[in-house]
Amino acid sequence: MTKLASVLDAKTGGVEKLKPRSLGSKQMAVVELTLERPMCLELYDASKRLGRFTLRHKSSTLAAGMVTRLQHHVPIKRAK
Repeated sequence: MTKLASVLDAKTGGVEKLKPRSLGSKQMAVVELTLERPMCLELYDASKRLGRFTLRHKSSTLAAGMVTRLQHHVPIKRAK
């Protein structure tokens, strides 16, 4: 997780706090993720299945969410 942009209100979806230091359990937030390896992602509006993600560590789910914006796209090099 590169950046915590804002915490969202669970009922309205509006911004509750900008640039929080941390997130509590069951809080909704807008975050920026930077991936180490290429991953197939799509905007949630374009494809419901490819627009969702889950962050896991060992057997614990840390976060789940929807892809709302992609900053840049790196094409996959395919073997010939």
